[in-house]
Amino acid sequence: MVLNAGIDQVAWINRDEMEIIVRDESWARVARDLMKTRQERKKYEEVEAKLMETLKELSQHRSSRFGGFVFKSIERKGSVDYTLIPGLKCMDLEVYRRPGTVSWVLSMELEND
Repeated sequence: MVLNAGIDQVAWINRDEMEIIVRDESWARVARDLMKTRQERKKYEEVEAKLMETLKELSQHRSSRFGGFVFKSIERKGSVDYTLIPGLKCMDLEVYRRPGTVSWVLSMELEND
């Protein structure tokens, strides 16, 4: 869902960082819904982790199957810590860097702000 706040609903806070206050109840409603969804997701992630651990124990920490379900252990190699490779310390690795990503974080504003 895309919400277009009108010019009268936006007040600039910091033009350098493009941070604004949006005076729009639909924005606040969507923010509340997002926060509630994240809280619910966290609750279900905790339930999922407990069920996963129980299933590991019931499987004696081995791959297993029953009743049309397959429960497999998949091991991935760890990432390489390039800072520990002596030959790379003098190299500029930025030329090999993939494009960056942008992520968004929603948090609760402190009352004093």
